This record gives sequence, C-alpha cells and structure tokens, in this order.
Amino acid sequence: MRNSRQRQIIETVIRQRMDHPTAAEVCADAHQFDETISLATVYRNLNLMVEQGKLNKLHMLDGVDHFDPIPDNHSHFYCKKCKKISNIKLRKSKLNRLRLEASNNIKIDNIQTVVTGTCQNCSKE
Repeated sequence: MRNSRQRQIIETVIRQRMDHPTAAEVCADAHQFDETISLATVYRNLNLMVEQGKLNKLHMLDGVDHFDPIPDNHSHFYCKKCKKISNIKLRKSKLNRLRLEASNNIKIDNIQTVVTGTCQNCSKE
C-alpha cells in the first residue's frame, strides 16, 4: 500500500466504530479526515487488514460485505428487518469442531455462525 496516512485513517475509523460497517460506511467516515480517500482505497486496505488477521470480513444476507474489528472467533446476530449486525455469545465446543474435522477430513481455521431473526427494537414496532 502506498499511502500509509490513508491506511492509518482507515484503521482509526474501523477501530472507533462499535458496529460492523461496510466499506462505504468506512469511506464516508474517513472523508471527515481526508476527502481524497476513494472507496477503492478503503476496500483495498480493509481486505489487506483481513489478510493480516486484523479484521474479519462478514458475508451477510444483505449481499454486502461487512467488516468486524474483532478478529477473534465469535458469532453474530443479523436482524432481517433493520439489517443491523451484533455480536452474540454462542457456546462453541472444541470437541464439536474436532468431530466435524474428523468426519469430513478437513482442517477448520475459523467457524463463523450467523443467527438471523428480528432484534428487540424491531420486535417492539
């Protein structure tokens, strides 16, 4: 990546957000610091951060990639009504992962679980 200042801005923006933003949302926030940052630059840097293990990329039901600043394995809830993504705690058993690997002759690096439904706020409406 050529422009480390732009990369630093993108990293700052993603770390300050408490949600799972899209690249377009990160780009809009980055424009507060530097209006010349393009969406292509944001995508390139976010994908680099994913490759480096700094972020997770979430492929959600809305068809848009979202970026998660928490790289550790955890699960998500996706509200089909408001389209918001939130972190949830699901008990994941190492024994279940080992069984899945053994029964399918595979090696699992990461398991991303997405639970869908309606969030509490949307349920009230």
